[in-house]
Amino acid sequence: MVECINSVLAQTYTNLEIILVNDGSTDSSGEICREYAKKDNRIILIEKENGGLSDARNAGLDVCTGKYISFVDSDDIIHPGFISLLYKYISYDTIVACDRFNIKDSSEITYIDTENTKVFNYTNEDILHDFYSFKITYPSVCNKLFPYSVFKKLRFPKGLIYEDSYIFPYIYTNKYLNFIKLNLPLYYYRYNPNSITRKKLTEKNYIANEICYANTSSIFQNNKTLYKKNISARNNFRIRYFLESIIDYSKFNQNDIKSILLDSGVHWKTKFIFIYKFLRKRYTF
Repeated sequence: MVECINSVLAQTYTNLEIILVNDGSTDSSGEICREYAKKDNRIILIEKENGGLSDARNAGLDVCTGKYISFVDSDDIIHPGFISLLYKYISYDTIVACDRFNIKDSSEITYIDTENTKVFNYTNEDILHDFYSFKITYPSVCNKLFPYSVFKKLRFPKGLIYEDSYIFPYIYTNKYLNFIKLNLPLYYYRYNPNSITRKKLTEKNYIANEICYANTSSIFQNNKTLYKKNISARNNFRIRYFLESIIDYSKFNQNDIKSILLDSGVHWKTKFIFIYKFLRKRYTF
């Protein structure tokens, strides 16, 4: 968390309102936040009972006063030019994103040259059709700069895992919003195998995904192509849930069953056939 806060304070764009949310932590996080708040008057500290990630983000949205907003998770780190470069292209009707770089440790960070920035422009329709391929961007709020108006009447669903996937269909279906992507990895996402979304799938995770996909289906129902993509993604997850409930993935390497079944590019019907053949070899029916 200290590295995360330091990276925010080190931004070359300094006219910031920095909101830290202590979501009922039981470790030293609260004290760390209070110390930072004493040292920098740009920091607004919210201390609340634990309500989860969505509730913490909503608490920040309720008090922020800026025209634009970005989200940084406490495990992650941002490039010193993250805000300034995204702010350069932001407007009231445009969301700006950058690439993200996955790290396990901050020692892996190499701050890149920002001189040769490539800028790509997309419509909301482009983003919708990319929703499940992730070729343009991930359905995550953490590598983006938003006009606050996007969240004026929108909040994250409290208590629901995969909260980003839940709200993005609402954002992307706004035909008046444009999307700009910079080809720079300015957001450093710390890979945590013990995070909620990385742990072995549970009934809670499964239900959360079903809620997200059902919500997306209702939003996409008037677009047959997007609706079919949503159904395919939903079935892919169901396959993954089923297999993780009976198979120890740790026994396999990235070149076999795991890579095939978790590959979003492989059609779910193909995966069903693969499952059948796999189980036939190992179990007697």
